[in-house]
Amino acid sequence: MPSLEVALEHCKGKMFYAVFDFLKGFWQLPLHKSSQEYMSYMTDKRIFTPTRVPQGSTDAALHFQSTVEMVLGDLANKSVIVWIDDLLVFADTAEELLEAIEATLTKLDEYGLILNPKRAPYF
Repeated sequence: MPSLEVALEHCKGKMFYAVFDFLKGFWQLPLHKSSQEYMSYMTDKRIFTPTRVPQGSTDAALHFQSTVEMVLGDLANKSVIVWIDDLLVFADTAEELLEAIEATLTKLDEYGLILNPKRAPYF
């Protein structure tokens, strides 16, 4: 995961931006079956074994970010910056921004990743 300063270099000088946040970010990613037992924890009522990547686990943020970057492919760092569970879409013109947003949403939809409409002012 690059530093924020390095990530922001990709959008330096751009004129148009859109910010998006994932809905329940880490919980959208399934936890591999072989890892579920290791992530289990006990409460006073039962043992809970997560089936999704729990926020706060050691590599959850890195895993989520790298997965989203893989999903976005060529768009990552060209017109979208992924920062953990947030996206910054950027472009030189309003038309290019709309095209980048559409391409981003299409990629996310292909993989079943959902953005939070309450935290995206462009919905």
